[in-house]
Parts: sequence; structure tokens; C-alpha cells
Amino acid sequence: MSKFVKNLMIQDLTTRWDGVEELMTVDTTGLTAEENVVLRRRLREKGVSMMVIRNSLEPRGGVLDGEALSAADVTAVSKWPTRTEMLSTLMGQVMGPAMTLSGQLLGPGKLLASQVKQKGEEEGEG
Repeated sequence: MSKFVKNLMIQDLTTRWDGVEELMTVDTTGLTAEENVVLRRRLREKGVSMMVIRNSLEPRGGVLDGEALSAADVTAVSKWPTRTEMLSTLMGQVMGPAMTLSGQLLGPGKLLASQVKQKGEEEGEG
């Protein structure tokens, strides 16, 4: 693709995105054609439009929560964990103290039960 054509495409995208407050870049590689159609349909139902851009047009920036993102910011956002990964991390942080407390409460009880069982076995043999 010539530099002239790339510049025309970039100008077109700039015009289309003028006034856009939220924009997200995603990689749909690996989706089947059917999955892609379903994704587009679900997005359209929610008033969201999806546009495919060639990889040869490197992202130079974006918009998130109404604030401009530089190319470095877009790259950083692309490396954020997925929603599932974030929920998993959050659940680990929530459950961690509870699991520690449970271990602290059950540990002495298990030790005592073990000693009672051992003492009972000793008396049963004697």
C-alpha cells in the first residue's frame, strides 16, 4: 500500500472518529467468520460500531473515557489483563484473608483432635 493511500485512509479514520469519546482497539484474530458476525450483531444491538483496520496502519493513539491516548498508552492498555483475569485476581485477594483465617481457626482444632485420637489409641492398647 502506498504512503498516499495510507494517508488517505488515516484522514478518513480521523474524520470518522472526530467527536468520538470512547474508542477501543481489539484483536479479533482467531474468531471464526460466524463468531465475528455474532460479535458484530451483539455490538450493533448495543449501539456500538466495529471497524476492521489493516495491521499495516499502526495505532498512533486512541480515546478512553474522553481522554486522548498516545500510541504508548494504547500499547499499555492492550496489555491490561482481561476481565476474567481481573476477576480471578480480585477473588484471590478477597478469599486470601478468609482462607488464612480458616486455616488459623481449624489448625489448632485438628491438632487437638489428633492428640485426643492418639491418646485414645494408647489407652485402648493398654
